[in-house]
Amino acid sequence: MPYRHAHWAIALCLAPLVLLAFWPAYFGDLRGASFAFHVHGLTASAWLILVAMQSWSIHQRRVALHQSLGQALFVIVPLFVVGGVLAMHGMAQKFAAGTPPFYAVMGARLGLHDLVTTVVLVAMVCAGLRHRRRVALAICWQRCCWCCHRSSRACPCRCPAGPTPAR
Repeated sequence: MPYRHAHWAIALCLAPLVLLAFWPAYFGDLRGASFAFHVHGLTASAWLILVAMQSWSIHQRRVALHQSLGQALFVIVPLFVVGGVLAMHGMAQKFAAGTPPFYAVMGARLGLHDLVTTVVLVAMVCAGLRHRRRVALAICWQRCCWCCHRSSRACPCRCPAGPTPAR
């Protein structure tokens, strides 16, 4: 299996970066955060834990746990999308009101960014599920190489699967 230690990368690198990045707006003010941000924050955290646990379980040869966690996608991803939409709505309201100043300046950009990344996440999850039996290709989708699978050129991130053959 490729990426034998991906769960450690998520736990030791990505999780602290997420905590640091979202400290001012969410983690540092949990009591002041809206319901929408709580739903979004909890489901995004659950998503990170799920990805790390999926990596860990398959590399520990705990296939039944890996498959059960894979089925959790069908709960976590829709909840994450709902949380994202609720958070985008909250950001739009703050942008329209012009308070706090951060949202007055960055609200529209963040809203567009969140919309695009939510759509891309759902597309990558669907593609990963579609190719789940072809491990190298499924992992390449997880590495965000979706553009490489629609072209005839080799993947620039050295994806072991290469481009998807034309049907």
